[in-house]
Amino acid sequence: MRAIVGSKALVPRYFDEFENAAVDGVNGVIGRFGGDDLRFRGVHLFNEIQGASEIADTIWRPLREAFPRMQIDSRSPPGNAA
Repeated sequence: MRAIVGSKALVPRYFDEFENAAVDGVNGVIGRFGGDDLRFRGVHLFNEIQGASEIADTIWRPLREAFPRMQIDSRSPPGNAA
């Protein structure tokens, strides 16, 4: 049970660090919390991307550059049926 509670504590820390990171810092945040074995499976154009740095450079960095004031609502993570 302690492992679950510890894991749940990582989620708000991740969202906080990610949202407050500069565009250049997104790669580091994803790397710290996701690691190099992280895999993104998305729709066409992105399809499957392997590795935290590749995910950051391909998806999050361009998105954050295009929408610098974007906010993520951590109460409803992607894929959640909220």
